Amino acid sequence: MIDILQLCNDQLRGLHLDMFLIAIYLVAIFICKAKDLYVCTLASIVSQAFSLSPLYRATLEYEPSAVFLIYSFIYFTVIRYFSTYKVMLACFIMAAFELIVYKAYRDEIGIVFVESFLYDNYELLVTLCHLVIINSVIDWRKVVVSVRDYCLPLLRAIRNVGLSLPC
Repeated sequence: MIDILQLCNDQLRGLHLDMFLIAIYLVAIFICKAKDLYVCTLASIVSQAFSLSPLYRATLEYEPSAVFLIYSFIYFTVIRYFSTYKVMLACFIMAAFELIVYKAYRDEIGIVFVESFLYDNYELLVTLCHLVIINSVIDWRKVVVSVRDYCLPLLRAIRNVGLSLPC
C-alpha cells in the first residue's frame, strides 16, 4: 500500500513538471512555427497521459519492462515524423534514457551512486532532453529579430510619453 501511495505521489510531483514542459512547447510553437514542435507536443502529451493512467501503474506492477517498450514506441513513432536529425537524436536519447532508468529502478547497473543519481534526478534529466529538442528546432536569430521588432517601438512610445510629462 505504501508503494502505491509513493508511486501516486511521484506521479503528482511529475505532473507539475509535465505541465511546465507542455507550456514550454506551446510557447515554442508560437515562436518558431515549426511543424516538428506540434508532433513533439503531441508526443509529450501522450507520454504524460500514459504515465498518469491506471495502465501505467498496472504495467509497472506486473511487467516493468513493458513501460520502457511503451515509452520507446511513443518516442520512435515521433521520430518517424521529424525532418531534423537533431530532434531524431534527442528522441532516441530519450528512449535510451528510459531504458537506463529502468535498469536503475531494477538495481541492475551495479553502481549504487549512478543508480540513485538517475532515479532521483529523472525528472530534471527528462526536462533537459525536452529543452534540447526545443532548442534544436528554434531559430534564435528570428526570435531575436521578432523581439526587437516588437520591443523597440514599444520602448520608443514609452520614452516619448516620459519626455512629454512635466517634471
